[in-house]
Amino acid sequence: MYKEIENEIFDVENIPVVWEDVYSYCKFRNLDLTAIDLSGREFIECEFEDCNISLTRIAGIKMHTVTFRNCRVQGVDFTKIDRLITEMNFNNCQIRECNYSGLELKGISFLGSEISNTDFINSDLSSAVFRNVNFREVVFHNTDLKKASFLGAKGYRINPMTNEIKGGIFDLPEVVSFLEYLQITIR
Repeated sequence: MYKEIENEIFDVENIPVVWEDVYSYCKFRNLDLTAIDLSGREFIECEFEDCNISLTRIAGIKMHTVTFRNCRVQGVDFTKIDRLITEMNFNNCQIRECNYSGLELKGISFLGSEISNTDFINSDLSSAVFRNVNFREVVFHNTDLKKASFLGAKGYRINPMTNEIKGGIFDLPEVVSFLEYLQITIR
């Protein structure tokens, strides 16, 4: 039986025992969602704040304007989400060992997040916002980064020969990392 939950706040005192089909305009705060199976669910205009979203299963999940704030997101394979309906943003999150490969995530924001051991291969991240992000061991390959903003970002390694960066916004000194892929010597 299809069930939709609207305008609810879920926290440690109000944890969903059974996950329903659709959540609209809901807030999830301070929840440990480690290894929870959210496959096939739909989240519309929802916010996750201070949640642990580690090893969470999300096959076929639909996300319409979902925001993650101050969350730990680890070991999540975002390639399994419903690709037709995907709009999500991450603010001040710790993102580790995740996979965003092959996804169209135009305009996605990772504002102030830490991203490590994560893949963005064959992804469309045009107009994405990576402002003040700290990167470590992140793979960008054959990725559309046109008009993406990396202002204040640190630690990224982006090969300008294998990624689209036209119109991207980068600042010094980090943008100098592009030179390592040009096989030149600077003295």
